[in-house]
Amino acid sequence: MSTRRFLGSLVPNDGVQTYSALLLLCGVAMLFAIPFAARVSQHSLFRSFYVPSMFLFLYTFLLTLLGMSRGGAVAAQDRTIRASIAIALQVLVGQLLVLPYLIYVRAVLPTSGPRIAMIAVYAFLVGFLAGLIGHRLECRAIDQRKPALLRKAVLVLAYYLAPFALNLAFGNRVALLSLLSPIGALLHILERGSATSTIVAFAIPIAMIALQLLRMRRIVQEAST
Repeated sequence: MSTRRFLGSLVPNDGVQTYSALLLLCGVAMLFAIPFAARVSQHSLFRSFYVPSMFLFLYTFLLTLLGMSRGGAVAAQDRTIRASIAIALQVLVGQLLVLPYLIYVRAVLPTSGPRIAMIAVYAFLVGFLAGLIGHRLECRAIDQRKPALLRKAVLVLAYYLAPFALNLAFGNRVALLSLLSPIGALLHILERGSATSTIVAFAIPIAMIALQLLRMRRIVQEAST
């Protein structure tokens, strides 16, 4: 594969606008996250709802939208298991593009380095998962000749809000529910939760990714028989 073709697979022409929107929206979020210089010293410890850390929530959400978008775009070109590689690479490109923003947050919150690295890994997993789901929804939409945008939007919002809202409704008595939502998982990471809960928080998207890959493989095998 030539270098130009490889780069084209990472940043396809139909993805330039999506990546530009990611950078722009993350940039806007970062502008609101810049603290006054006089207050930086007062927030050396990582706080869940301190403004720079709020950027991490928006960044994870935007990377989820990027994954959903790129997964749908890949579905129009490739329905084989190789599509998962293309989706992962394109989400990774988005991750690398916003790396300077993460470096900034690391500079503002000097004690938060490990947590930011964990959030970056978690955000990639969530973005990749969203990409695989977006690919499946778009494949179904193409077959049915119906738009999938509404279903994608509802699914993303349900993924973020439903488990977290249910956990609040139960008075935080079912901790696992909150970890199903990226909001709950990020709060747990920011608040330095237990190692067991952290493992569970990462295991949930990993398990869901594995299930999506198995489903994609089974669909491809059924289509080839």
